[in-house]
Amino acid sequence: MGYDPLGGFLTSSPAVASWAPNRLDVLIRGSDNALYHKSWNGISWSAYERLGQNLEGAPAAVSRRPNSIDVFFRGRDNHLYQMRYRRSEWRKPIDLGGGLHSDVAVSSWGPDRLDLFRKGDDNTLEHRSWDGTSWTDWVIIGTGIIDTPAAVSWGPSRIDVLALGSNGQLLHKHFSSGQGS
Repeated sequence: MGYDPLGGFLTSSPAVASWAPNRLDVLIRGSDNALYHKSWNGISWSAYERLGQNLEGAPAAVSRRPNSIDVFFRGRDNHLYQMRYRRSEWRKPIDLGGGLHSDVAVSSWGPDRLDLFRKGDDNTLEHRSWDGTSWTDWVIIGTGIIDTPAAVSWGPSRIDVLALGSNGQLLHKHFSSGQGS
């Protein structure tokens, strides 16, 4: 099976989000460490749009409502940054604080809800969330992971997180609203 070449010079894994049927938004870290955006409208792909910034790792992206994308990335200063796309416009990045040692994973189980996951110090699995008003602090919710986790929501108030364990096995953790942090 062949691939559809979409161009670009990636230096990390891509991130993808969808905010509507027949809509894909792809975010990549380019060879100049900048963030780039490319979208599919159901008929054709757009050209790459350079969003700037200075990324240290791979971006993570999610949609929490129609016509909305939240992109998270680790900057060269090891701070976590968030960029928002709303109503056809990219907003300036927001600095969410420092101390990152890995990339992040993001998921959304409902409107205005964001859940971030990272590998913390001492191979811990850490979580922080946005409830539409404020961010929680990072909280340890597991141990024994050795790489950036992956996260997905398949229903309201439900998140599944997977990570590579220090034992070489795939680890899985799930929680619902009211569990975890």
